[in-house]
Amino acid sequence: MSERRPSPAAWTRCWAFLALACLGLLIGPEILAAQVETGTREMRHFWHVFIAYAAAWILILGWIVSIVRRLRRVEERLH
Repeated sequence: MSERRPSPAAWTRCWAFLALACLGLLIGPEILAAQVETGTREMRHFWHVFIAYAAAWILILGWIVSIVRRLRRVEERLH
């Protein structure tokens, strides 16, 4: 049986995506709220919303990784 492993290019894309996602989490809400004008209410008090979205994305990505691993096990059993 030969194992099918992701190509190095696939791993590179995966790590690049994760790096961009982490960079997006490091950007403050002030930058993300680009339409806030001077003198208006800022979105600093909505930090929990940004954390909730980050947690949701992390859970979704973990779920996708779980599906890929289970699918790989099923494919190995079929071969």
